[in-house]
Amino acid sequence: MFRILTLLIVSLCTINLFAQEIQLTNWEAYTSMYNVNSLYQDGDKIYTATSGGVYFANLNGSELEQFTNVTGLSRIDARYIVHQKESDKVFVGYSDGVFDIYENGKWKAIYDIENAGFVKANINCILPNNNKLYIAGGFGLVVFDHNENVTIEDVKRFGDLNIGVEARTIKIHDNKIWLATSAGIVYTELDNSLANRDDWKAITPIESFHDADILDIEWVNDSLYATSGDRIYSWNGENLQSVFEYPTKDIFGLDP
Repeated sequence: MFRILTLLIVSLCTINLFAQEIQLTNWEAYTSMYNVNSLYQDGDKIYTATSGGVYFANLNGSELEQFTNVTGLSRIDARYIVHQKESDKVFVGYSDGVFDIYENGKWKAIYDIENAGFVKANINCILPNNNKLYIAGGFGLVVFDHNENVTIEDVKRFGDLNIGVEARTIKIHDNKIWLATSAGIVYTELDNSLANRDDWKAITPIESFHDADILDIEWVNDSLYATSGDRIYSWNGENLQSVFEYPTKDIFGLDP
């Protein structure tokens, strides 16, 4: 009995000494960053969100910075990434509503959207504009002040559209904010109170049988284009009219 007790004490001491050697700074994460979910280019630098974390790459050299949940990220499955040149901040969004802000070599996690209790908290797009972030997702639209780190507005309903419409992408044009949503395109004046649903106007396809689930929008000069499934639409000032059809494949994004 004495020998068993002695062995147990020695084992516990060994475990305790071993545990003291294991610190967070000693850990490394080995994740796959081949599955790219979002990419943003700013000059010679590429900012990439992947299922295994985030990396920044310099196109003019071999410089590569990688980040995981061990080196500052709050999560590894990054869904969207964007860099704001003016503030030199990087913003990364996740499927649970959390987003990270990278500034001066440090990451900070923001939990406002996750903690709001939205049924669908996924972040689809983040658009920086001055000190504000316009964040689109399953919850609608959230406006966040990234200087003060505080939510300013959240928009759950756009005009006459049903509550629960998902916002896909965001564009700012002609001092208006434009959203591609699961029920068409919506827009309003940027200077309005965005939470006022009555200020929002909706644009849908002219043919009622066409899919109004808009995945992406893009302005080319003063012409607005949108994509949904296998079609590309243009806006004629009132409705969306089909201008291109690709019946064998879905079109997920537009780039001018």
